[in-house]
Amino acid sequence: MEKNEVIARNLLIGAEFDKFVIEHPEVLDQIPDGAQLIFLPEYDPELCAENLKLSKSVTGKKKPIIYIKLNKLSPQRSRIKQVTIELAKVG
Repeated sequence: MEKNEVIARNLLIGAEFDKFVIEHPEVLDQIPDGAQLIFLPEYDPELCAENLKLSKSVTGKKKPIIYIKLNKLSPQRSRIKQVTIELAKVG
């Protein structure tokens, strides 16, 4: 997997995890300050393997490593309630 794809997929997961934490702040009690979070998406074995490889590079840096195992994501849906589409008049 190319580096840019790993980054893009992890950014998506990170954003989703942020939303999850906002809705469930109690999960922060399980994460020590300064911890390195490693996302292990079980629904994406390729990314999971890449992230496990990356986690080896942060071991031994005196930061706690926390594995965030993600079973699955719900389908993304738009939150737009109403839209108006207009053809612009030219000239």
